Amino acid sequence: QNISSDLYGLGKLNILDLSQNSIQKIETNIGLLQNLTDLNLDGNSLMNLPTEIGLLKKLTSLGLSNNDLKTVPKKVSLVENLSVLDLSGNQLQNIFSDLCKTKQELL
Repeated sequence: QNISSDLYGLGKLNILDLSQNSIQKIETNIGLLQNLTDLNLDGNSLMNLPTEIGLLKKLTSLGLSNNDLKTVPKKVSLVENLSVLDLSGNQLQNIFSDLCKTKQELL
């Protein structure tokens, strides 16, 4: 299941909770949601994330627990305000060292 392209037009959106929706793919258009501070994608079926997630400069919390992620895009380290990153319950094989250096809390 994918997210409707209409959602990416909601540029003033601050909080987006799409947890537990069997989402398999996040489009590159996620980068258009520039005002997001909280993005919850917990409990879906995501296998990867687009690098455009790094464009969400206002993001403070990113929930990615209980997906099928094997890697996290290095561009996540560009999200300077990110203080909570939940990656629990995934199949991660590699977390970039620079990602860990810049984050305040890594679950």
